Parts: sequence; C-alpha cells; structure tokens
Amino acid sequence: MYNNLAELTTKIKDTMIDYYGEQYADKITAAFDKTNVIIMDAADENRKNLNAICNSQTPKNLRFFDNQGTQIKTNLSVLAAAVSTSRPVIEIIDNKPVLQGTIEAIGLTDTFDINNRKKVEQLIHEFGHSVKRSASIINIGDKYLLVQNDGVAQDTHEIKWDNNGNIELHQVEIDLNIGLHEGKNEFDARKVSEMIYGSPSLSEAYRGLTNCAIEFDKIPELGKALTDCEFNHDNIPQFEKLYDSLIPDEKVPLCGFKPMNKAFDEYYKAATTLGENLLDCATLAGRMVNSMKYYAPETMQNNPEKVAKYSPQRKSLIKNLTKLKNNANLGKKYSLTPENRNLTSVKNATVKNITAPVT
Repeated sequence: MYNNLAELTTKIKDTMIDYYGEQYADKITAAFDKTNVIIMDAADENRKNLNAICNSQTPKNLRFFDNQGTQIKTNLSVLAAAVSTSRPVIEIIDNKPVLQGTIEAIGLTDTFDINNRKKVEQLIHEFGHSVKRSASIINIGDKYLLVQNDGVAQDTHEIKWDNNGNIELHQVEIDLNIGLHEGKNEFDARKVSEMIYGSPSLSEAYRGLTNCAIEFDKIPELGKALTDCEFNHDNIPQFEKLYDSLIPDEKVPLCGFKPMNKAFDEYYKAATTLGENLLDCATLAGRMVNSMKYYAPETMQNNPEKVAKYSPQRKSLIKNLTKLKNNANLGKKYSLTPENRNLTSVKNATVKNITAPVT
C-alpha cells in the first residue's frame, strides 16, 4: 500500500488535518516536520531498544530526577511497541533558564511494517501525542518550572542548574490528566485509521479509557471541547465547567470532572503498570456505573431538556462501563503471560496461559 515511511507519514499527516480540522493544520504540519521517526537497530547503541532511542534524544547536559531527588532514566515496558518522546533544550542565559526548543522523536520496534495496519495504528497514536505538545518555562518566586503539555496531560518539573550549564529537572507533578488524554488520543487515532483504511480500527490499546472517550464524543459539545483542549491547553478550565454542566452534580461521587478525571489517571497508571488485562478497573468502572445512575430525571428536574437530550448517552455509558467492570472482576484474579496481553477479553485466555493469581 505504501512504498516507504515518508509516504506513509504524509498520508497520516494529511488525514489528521482532515480529521481535526484546518484550524489545527499549521500545528500538525509543524509537528510532523519536526518529529524524527527512529526504528530500532540492535547493531546501533543508540537504537538497540526503545529505551536507548529515548535516551539518545536527551541533551547531554540534561538529567531527570524524581520527587525524592533520585536520578531516573527512561525505563519502558518490554511490551511497548512504540514510544513518543519530547526532550527540552534549555540554556542558562544571564543566570536564568531559557527554553530554546524541544527534540521530538518517535521510536518504533524493528518489527514495524508500513503495510501492517496494527503497526501503522501504533504510529498514528504516537503522532497524536506529537501534534498536541507544547512546553514553556514559568517563574514562581525564586523557582523556575518547566511545564510540558501533551494534549490535556501535563508534567511539571523544577529546573536546577550549576555554573557549568548542567541542568536538572526535578519532578513536581507528572501525568496530570494523563488518563483522559490517552483515552482521547487513542479514540482519535482509531478515527484517523478508519479514514485511511475505510474500515473499523484493529487497535485494542487503552480499551477502558477509549470506551469512555467514545461515550463522551456522543455528546457533541463535550467531544468538540475536549479536542480543542488537546490543542489549546489553556482552555482546560472551560472544559471542566462544560463537563460539570452536562454531567450530574459533583455531590454525586465521581460525576463531577475532578473526581472523574482523578479516577481516569488512576486507571491509566494501573493499566500501564500491570497491563490492561490484569487491571482491577472495578474501582473506576464500578463507581462510575453507580454514580451515573443518578443521571436520571429526578436529579435534574429543573432542566428537562437536558434530561431528554442526554438520557440515551447515560444509558449507553452505563452499559459500556458495566461490561468493563465485569471483565475487570475476572481479569484481576489472574496473571496473564505476556503473549496474551493483547487479548480482546480476559475471557479468551486459555487455562494453560493463566499463571498464579494476582495478590
């Protein structure tokens, strides 16, 4: 279908512009022009695995530290098939950190095939991160903070440096809004894939989060506003207000934006740590199902139009999340071998592929 990687990435770029809209064309085009796509090569020390690819993109004078002051390096799951990375280029000028730009790259395993749709969908997902990124340095008192946005997700690091120009980035807050972003980004990636291939996506990534993003998109105002926030990060407070105006009162557990968003972040962190088939998402899905039951006429008597308009979406979301909860209750009991982590459902696992119960 494609003769080379450049031809494929051009197709992805053009389709993303068609999908997101011309208002985002300049940002999408700039991201594609700037992002290097690097394929693993065991013979090259800088490309021998995805960790090496990420670390090779880090400026020599830059080090990362956790919130305890311990230096950290990229440590991706061995199951990762692709990764998108962004590294800041910072210089100290007049004893102040100045952001000179970022180094953008996407790393792919050596099994990547431009004519394998599942592999291409992984690349689409990673480009979805690239086109929605931004970074800035802000000064608060005597501290300088690097704020990096990836869609609605956000990482914040305190910048420290010495007289030799060596720079340390210390975690302040990372992965804020990450669950919501990953669900939305994967939803978008599937839509772009369907536009390219003319048939349903084959991807199974971030199933739980993406199922919820699908339901959000069924409420036009919400889907459009979330897309805008993925590109325009300053609009997140407006999205939060819109969400709370369309979904039940925050007095109902997990219905307001803040508790829902926190649960999404917890879901993401558990999923990436354990693998989604091992994820006990009953905490998220179960509580969401119970709370969404309050999305009924008696709780919104002062707004009958909203009740009539969004009742079908409420029922659909409850159905989706109930199914997710049931699968999670089975999945949390068992540990699946790595080759089965791509199963559509835990129920598809055979007895010989199930190991010891998760404790």
